[in-house]
Amino acid sequence: MGHGCEKCYQESSVSHSLESLGEPILEDETRETNEAAILKTLRSNLLHRCTSIASDLTEHVAKVAASFSNGSVALLDFGPDVVAALSFPCSQREIEIKTSAITPNQRLCGTDEASPKHKQLLVGTEAGIATVWRMDRHLEDPCQWQAHSVTPSPGRFAGISAVGIGNQELFTGGADGSMCIWSQPGRSGDRLLRKIPAHGGAVTCVESAGPAQAFSAGEDGYVRYWSAEVATPSSMETTCDAELPLHNRDCRERTPQSPIYSMCVDRRLSRVLAGAEDGCIRLWDTMVWRPTKRSPHISASEEEPPSLTAVRFNTGEAFYHEFVSGAADGSWCLWDLREAQPVNGAKDPEKSKLMSVALHGARLLTCAENGLLVLWDLRANKVLRKVAPMDGQYLRRSRKGSGTQART
Repeated sequence: MGHGCEKCYQESSVSHSLESLGEPILEDETRETNEAAILKTLRSNLLHRCTSIASDLTEHVAKVAASFSNGSVALLDFGPDVVAALSFPCSQREIEIKTSAITPNQRLCGTDEASPKHKQLLVGTEAGIATVWRMDRHLEDPCQWQAHSVTPSPGRFAGISAVGIGNQELFTGGADGSMCIWSQPGRSGDRLLRKIPAHGGAVTCVESAGPAQAFSAGEDGYVRYWSAEVATPSSMETTCDAELPLHNRDCRERTPQSPIYSMCVDRRLSRVLAGAEDGCIRLWDTMVWRPTKRSPHISASEEEPPSLTAVRFNTGEAFYHEFVSGAADGSWCLWDLREAQPVNGAKDPEKSKLMSVALHGARLLTCAENGLLVLWDLRANKVLRKVAPMDGQYLRRSRKGSGTQART
């Protein structure tokens, strides 16, 4: 780890804070299978703010990783029962987690890409520290390193502002506009594959585009493509490898591009979906490298579109034409590419910002800033499950354990 951007975190500095990673909330004699008891444990006084949520949805389970302002991470599986595990903070100091990502759903990956053995959770903090875990029913085998500078940008971002996970690489974006491509922990060779001055303003989204490749989006409103194989790790290029073209209306308006706060990449069907501060979803076909759709989250005739904070393609096998957008006012819209307007949607009376959405077949998972998780049946237009808000409080374990240490 010999590059200036990457500074080893010594095990002695993180072993105390990570000693209880992956331990379940309730163990042995205190374990309760009663769902009401688990929900009571998670019910929030909101002493710590929920700062980031990453989620995934399959036929059988919904997986949610919620991060908090005190640096803790809560992991929930929605199955027949609610299962939860809560980690201690990522460092000895209570450093706020700014962004998080879960290994992308395999339906969004290329057909020639092997399915990963384990899902991962990657988080980035305001201090520029990145931590990745192997994610099963709890968080295991943490690896932590200094990925970006601590200096905050003038806006809302600081330290690490975006993270993404690929099969062989990890991606981090900084509030200073830089993006780093890292090899996965345990792989031979240099950890830092490439560092790039990617955007004017913070990097707000980064997603894998295939082996050693990534798409990034930023406060400058552009979506750009990068490859780790273009240059040596020590170089700092000033131009991107490729940039997705603007939509026609964006070109005609001749105004600064709206910051992009959410993005989803479908490598199997060569598509990129982005949600922006101006309330518009934007879609590109990356096979022919052209824009295909630009629409407001909610019809402009009804009200001013809210800022978009979460977008996701449907990962169901026969639902490739659908995607969902979530907004800062808590509303969500279901889209069909064959229709001009949303085909379904709902508003949140509390107007709590949606931080993550996941869509699989006829089921939708929405995750709000107040910690409320809702599982929807879109065909029946009803709520299947609702989990009360979570918080970042630490829960005492009944049995001492040796825990795990972070590798560097």
